[in-house]
Amino acid sequence: MFNQEKELKSMIENNTYMKVEGKIEDFTPAQKSPNHFESFTVKGVLFKYSDYVIIDGFHQTSIDNGPIKENGQIVRIGYANIGGENVILKLEISDKK
Repeated sequence: MFNQEKELKSMIENNTYMKVEGKIEDFTPAQKSPNHFESFTVKGVLFKYSDYVIIDGFHQTSIDNGPIKENGQIVRIGYANIGGENVILKLEISDKK
């Protein structure tokens, strides 16, 4: 776990993560349940996360005041693929739609 954290920190510091920019599509908000997940895509890249799963990246769902709230939001995301999942390392959200 420590090595993975170190590698992700290095990716952020050196700007070597993958990037995608565009509108949020296919937004599925989390539901109140023990294992709720939220998901969306940007240009076909899937992101899925939960407040209840400990990860090194972004994981704040909309029902817990997270910033991703609906389709159409314009975002710039820096991410890494870890174990087949796209983990958000950097998230920027535009005020424009």
